[in-house]
Amino acid sequence: MTDGGPGRSPILPAALHDVLLESRTRWRDFVAMAVDIAWETGPDGCFTFVTPDTAFGWTAAQLIGRPAQSLAVASPAGIISSGLNPMSPVRNERVWFRRGDGEEACLLVSAVPLRDAIGRQVGVRGVARDITTEEQAEAALAHARRCEAVSDFIMRRVRSETSGAGMLAAFPVAMAPILGADQVAILMRADADGESEVLATTGAVPAPIAALADRCIAGRAAPATITTMEGLSVLVVLCRAPEGHLGALVLWRENAHLNWTEDDAALVGGLAITAAELLSRTAVERQLERDARTDALTGLLNRAGFMHAMQRRLKRLAAEGGRGALVYVDLDNFKSVNDRLGHAAGDAALRAAAAELQRAIRPGDLAGRLGGDEFALWLEGIEPHVAKARVAEVVRATEHLVHHSAGKDVPLSFSAGLACFDPTHPPDLDALMDRADAAMYAAKRAGKNCWRVAA
Repeated sequence: MTDGGPGRSPILPAALHDVLLESRTRWRDFVAMAVDIAWETGPDGCFTFVTPDTAFGWTAAQLIGRPAQSLAVASPAGIISSGLNPMSPVRNERVWFRRGDGEEACLLVSAVPLRDAIGRQVGVRGVARDITTEEQAEAALAHARRCEAVSDFIMRRVRSETSGAGMLAAFPVAMAPILGADQVAILMRADADGESEVLATTGAVPAPIAALADRCIAGRAAPATITTMEGLSVLVVLCRAPEGHLGALVLWRENAHLNWTEDDAALVGGLAITAAELLSRTAVERQLERDARTDALTGLLNRAGFMHAMQRRLKRLAAEGGRGALVYVDLDNFKSVNDRLGHAAGDAALRAAAAELQRAIRPGDLAGRLGGDEFALWLEGIEPHVAKARVAEVVRATEHLVHHSAGKDVPLSFSAGLACFDPTHPPDLDALMDRADAAMYAAKRAGKNCWRVAA
């Protein structure tokens, strides 16, 4: 016991070594169990120590000598934290970090600067725990809550409307401010061969945006498309209604640098489900409205539909000026078809007559069956001399109806009366109809299969 000098025991240094080794092992185990990575950096900010030997796809050898801050990446909010090599102590700071496989992880970091005897920073010692799963779950929950809040806000605005069309019109108006969009539009394509129609919007839809939305709908593109065009940042999200109606929610910002994000697309995607339901409801309402205003036998407008459309046309012409002409048409000798050949033959004759009248009009014109064997045409924006030539063509077209006649003695033909709309003295609809009707009866009295112009 004297080898170590007076009062010293040679056993103590060995025992102390064992105690220190056990203490070091104990704390290393505690650290390993409590955190996913621990490190130290030197004065240059590079790793000088990393444990465990493999963490987040990196080996300790790959990290030693590498700047710690070079692994930090931007958070979803676009912020890059300095928590991997801080200038002052940090505790439980979220740091987004690039893994060895290129993926990103969120670390909950606690770190303290290391200082020398005169207070200069000579490194950092830190520990971190992987909270990526918790962060993603929290983000998903926050996104779900935001979606719910946005949806509730929009639906409160929309439910104040009673019709599907009214609700659809209110939808983009409610969406725009809460999503930070300058404009919002809803488009729908009724069939695969048609073009998409703007059903509701907060403002004029630029042609390139409408074309983009139409291509997305027609091509059944990805659920969401984010792009920039003509200085606008554009987001297109498809709406797929159960009945097969295809549409799209389109949002755009006038500042192309304010790009839409995947989170925005996901949020609008949730709203697109509601928009699709409104599209379906609006399509059903439109179909019911068309059915109510369409003659079931011929597919032309019925009397109510024709008169409603004419009221709108005449009101607009009275306000803006412009020309037009009303043609009243009667199918001559139709009663003989029913009497001699039966009602099925009569129905076929009416459908054939309607087809001839439909071929005689242009886009923007109207054709209607007023009842029985009486029809009417509205020729939009037409001068009187052109209207007369068109009526003459209509009467000549009855040569295609001969094979529907009940006999050579009672050939089917058209008697027509023409009443031109004068913008300097615009008549009301009843007066215009009476004039055209009187002209048609004048043609009847003149021997049928001809036309007359109203006084």
